[in-house]
Amino acid sequence: MFAAVPYSSIHILHYYNFRSAQRYTAFFESVYQTRKLGMHLDKVLKPVAGETVLILSTSHRGDSDQRYLVMAKVIKVPN
Repeated sequence: MFAAVPYSSIHILHYYNFRSAQRYTAFFESVYQTRKLGMHLDKVLKPVAGETVLILSTSHRGDSDQRYLVMAKVIKVPN
C-alpha cells in the first residue's frame, strides 16, 4: 500500500483516463497534494505512468462529498 487518503467523491474513471500518461500522473499528483487528517502517503512508492495500481474506494465518515481511497501497486512476481 502506498496511499490511504480522503478524496473527493468524483467518479475517478470518468475524470481520469489512466491510459494517458499525463492524466495518470495528474491523478496521483492530486492524491499526493492532499493534506487531511487520517491520511497515509508513501512518497518512495509513488506510482509512475505505466505501473498498475489497485484503488479501493469506500465511504468516508458518512460524508457523501468524500470517499476514502486505499491504493496499492500491483507487483508482478516472477514465475
